[in-house]
Amino acid sequence: MGYAKKASVLAIALAASGVACLSAGAAAADGAGAWAGPYVGLETGGDFATNTWKARSVGPNNVFGINGPSHEQDLGSAGVRLGGYAGWNLPVAPNAIVGLEADIAGIAGGKKTYSGIPGINYQGLTSADSISAKSDWDASVRARAGLVVDPALLVYGTVGMALRQSDYKAGCPGNAANSWCGQPESASVTKTQVGWTAGAGAEGRVADKLSLRVEYRYAGFSSTTVNAFQSFDVVSSKVDPSSHMVTLGLTYHFGH
Repeated sequence: MGYAKKASVLAIALAASGVACLSAGAAAADGAGAWAGPYVGLETGGDFATNTWKARSVGPNNVFGINGPSHEQDLGSAGVRLGGYAGWNLPVAPNAIVGLEADIAGIAGGKKTYSGIPGINYQGLTSADSISAKSDWDASVRARAGLVVDPALLVYGTVGMALRQSDYKAGCPGNAANSWCGQPESASVTKTQVGWTAGAGAEGRVADKLSLRVEYRYAGFSSTTVNAFQSFDVVSSKVDPSSHMVTLGLTYHFGH
């Protein structure tokens, strides 16, 4: 099962849990006014990342050429996302709100390692070498627009700018029949990437000032260049990251 499918399954499971909790809650006021004002919250969930590692050149000025069948590798990983958010809702109609929200979260366990180096002509013989991708944290600043479909339930969409810090590594032990490098070499790149994110969620009151929400978001980020190794061993690659996030959040509302 792919990571996108896993994210969808997790979203359904979280949504079912959220609905069960929401049915026990009640709102203190009707309409958009019940959701107006500032809020803060804590969230946790799954981060399903894909880092598509593509070879750009092998050897100085691509003297060895790129091996077509093995020039690309997807490093998919699943991590646990834990963080917080803050925002403000503004009523714009009896049953509609707009708002602004910012969030930041750390990511644990979101690392994937692959044996071999994409693009090398001797890919099948370089099992001692490796590449890896790891997500450290992400953040976003987003606009939200929501509809109060029930005094206790808000559904919304969100879109905005996203940030993510990722670590990319490549290594080969050298001096071995199954290694690309003539000597032990390694490379490491840590990059804060800028991108965009969009998604949707549902949020319901479980107490006067508390609400529970489930949210799904997709995020795409700028590419990162990884130039690994030296001299004739040099390999240049590009990594394209994206992620699916499914989170469950508990929100405290200051306005009501």
